[in-house]
Amino acid sequence: IKKEKWEFLKRQIILLKQIQMVKVFFNNSCNICRAEINHYKKHSNQEIEWVDVTSNKEAQQITSKSYEQLLRRMHVIQDSKLIEGAEVFLIIWKNIPKYNFLYKLFNNKPMFFLLKIFYEIAAYFLFLKNKHLLKEWKKKIYRLKFVRLAEDLFHGEKNGDLIGQMLNIVQKN
Repeated sequence: IKKEKWEFLKRQIILLKQIQMVKVFFNNSCNICRAEINHYKKHSNQEIEWVDVTSNKEAQQITSKSYEQLLRRMHVIQDSKLIEGAEVFLIIWKNIPKYNFLYKLFNNKPMFFLLKIFYEIAAYFLFLKNKHLLKEWKKKIYRLKFVRLAEDLFHGEKNGDLIGQMLNIVQKN
């Protein structure tokens, strides 16, 4: 019985750690974003999970955000809540001991207001700089939809027969 209780407690601890884990969603294809996140990764512990949102359908599903929204701002899931924008930095800084001083400095209304303004301006220009990713992603989606449509047309019984007949007519002429 003691062994079973111990195993149960270990599983509960693992579950609690997963619940308490901070999940940061960032744009790894942005050079500036990647450099900053890589710096934070070097100083962070296992309590922060870093998730690249670039062409990441799972990130879209987890956050219920569009690809464009994920590219536009950083997001965090903490305690089952989705947080975005400048507040993400407060969470990161709070969870990295080396940067606790920044958390303390900006965790008040006047300083957070300044951080938020700076973040929104910087995020906007970084988004514009990396907006080509969105266009590339949309092209991939349209190609996938076209391929699926073509497959449906060629492999569907009625449509496939019709298209096959049309192709035969074209080949004969």
